Amino acid sequence: MPRASNNTLGSLCKILIYGDIKTKKTWWALRAAEAGFNVTLLDGDNGHHIIAKQSEKAKKKIAYIPLVDTPDEAFFHNFIGRMYKMKGFGVNERTRSTLSAMNEKQWLKNPEDPTMYFNPEKLNSNDVLIVDSWSAFCRSMAKHFAIQNDQNHIPTGANDRKNQNVDLGRQSWEDYGWGKNVAQKVLSMLQALPCHVVVIAHSVEHIVYEEKTSSSGKKVQEIKSQTMQPLGYSGPQGRILGQFFSDILYTYIDKMDKYRITTKPLFDAVGGSRILDPKIYSWDELSWDELIKASNGLYRLPDSGSDEYNSAAFEFLLPGELPLILKKESRLNKEAAEKTKLEPNSITEKPDGTRTQSSRLKRNTVINSKI
Repeated sequence: MPRASNNTLGSLCKILIYGDIKTKKTWWALRAAEAGFNVTLLDGDNGHHIIAKQSEKAKKKIAYIPLVDTPDEAFFHNFIGRMYKMKGFGVNERTRSTLSAMNEKQWLKNPEDPTMYFNPEKLNSNDVLIVDSWSAFCRSMAKHFAIQNDQNHIPTGANDRKNQNVDLGRQSWEDYGWGKNVAQKVLSMLQALPCHVVVIAHSVEHIVYEEKTSSSGKKVQEIKSQTMQPLGYSGPQGRILGQFFSDILYTYIDKMDKYRITTKPLFDAVGGSRILDPKIYSWDELSWDELIKASNGLYRLPDSGSDEYNSAAFEFLLPGELPLILKKESRLNKEAAEKTKLEPNSITEKPDGTRTQSSRLKRNTVINSKI
């Protein structure tokens, strides 16, 4: 167990940045590339055009993975679901489908399509993984549930910014319970990833009412609490979203039309940070360099030493190209097949009367026949 004096505990930042639409949340997250991190944008909001706003230096350190749902598939949900298993898998970028890491037929089914391979276990402290956005992922979750249960409803809650019941169009308590469990598991997975994580979310005003009796004896609904919080699969889920993160940043535009980022409870907004002081920052003031500096060594600059994107977790492949793990497996299989042609099988008799057939391809296969 590492000692606290080694200053390695919690050395990965897990940031939740949320706010109204078009308040530079994704732009701020991408600025990690300026500090030298390998930045991977998991884009469920079709916001890739923001990459064009980055400097030429930053662009070289950014990889973009489009995860917008298709009309028939909850692709964002499916991608995160494969990622949750913490094992390598592939993606066909044209068909928006996931591929088994070790199934060569799947990779070569559409040889003209570009593909990528992703192994979450190989992420490290040089990586910043951006989930853009939690709102889009929740919509994708709701879509997946509808598809699996033959429901034809279209989730609407995430698009209704004044809807106090942020339920993403759920129709049943089964939907609500399922979504809550999936969200908790995914958040726990993101929390445990061996890299820096930024989850982008949109803000929503969550209103809680309570029933009171008026002076005339009528039952009336009065506002009990009114809070600005991240948009989640449900109102309560959005309220506790921040507990999975080390830093919660809230973005907004002030009365002077300036972009601001705050870590203090402002406008009754959920916020806070384990590293940064409660303060309102200008958008330019809170850079990734400043965030790392404020951590007093807890967060560190990357040590990759490359000006180009070189994450060990991703392989972006040309049409018809196989990932390294599959190339290696294919080569080993071919070598084993060649050796098998040259070396005859041998049968060894055991004391119990069974015979064991061995070869380069089949080892310790017992032939169930007694002499």
